[in-house]
Amino acid sequence: MIITIDGPTGVGKSSVSKRLSKKLGILYLESGALYRALAYKSLKQKLSLTEAFIKKMLQNTKIHVQGQKGKISVILDGTCVDAYLRDEKIGNRASEISQMKCVREFLLHVQRDCAKENDLIAEGRDMGTVVFPEAQYKFYLEAKPQIRVQRRFLELEKKRHRVNLDKIKKNLHERDKKDTEREISPLKVPEGAHLIDTSGLSLDEVVQKIVDAINKKRNMDPSAALSG
Repeated sequence: MIITIDGPTGVGKSSVSKRLSKKLGILYLESGALYRALAYKSLKQKLSLTEAFIKKMLQNTKIHVQGQKGKISVILDGTCVDAYLRDEKIGNRASEISQMKCVREFLLHVQRDCAKENDLIAEGRDMGTVVFPEAQYKFYLEAKPQIRVQRRFLELEKKRHRVNLDKIKKNLHERDKKDTEREISPLKVPEGAHLIDTSGLSLDEVVQKIVDAINKKRNMDPSAALSG
């Protein structure tokens, strides 16, 4: 079973995917972490943000994922890099390199390999459109702009980062523009996806909506339905 959860930054994709993974006992793939890992390496090596430099970096890069406690951790060149991927600077660069064809092609097989032997919850921006277009269950999360800004503000504040609402608002707008207008795998609603506006919903309410939608599509009897 493959469940895809797509949507822009700040709609709750990661939190929902983590909670759903725990509820259903299914591995959770955060595709953005793979792009952040490559962004982290490019920043560490102080590479110019050009496709030629990034393509050369990829030739000497080994990346894979491994399941740990229901989540898939990113192993970059033999080292788990999960702890280094949440910096805002890395997120911004990840948004830039994700527009490069060589990067998306490089990571495509890494993501698909995760689903070869496991049920999977795949979260990102092109999971239901490009990576797993044949997924049985597709969801697209959205939220009002002010809600997304506030959520991002609280997330960064919790991690004790210096935050500014205007800067966050500008950042989200720029990332939305890049994600939706890029030529390679732009952010869009997957065909057949179930849309959920998370603006006025709690985390558990969103998760339950997803479980209910899956059960409805499977048309199962109550004793066989997903429950976690």
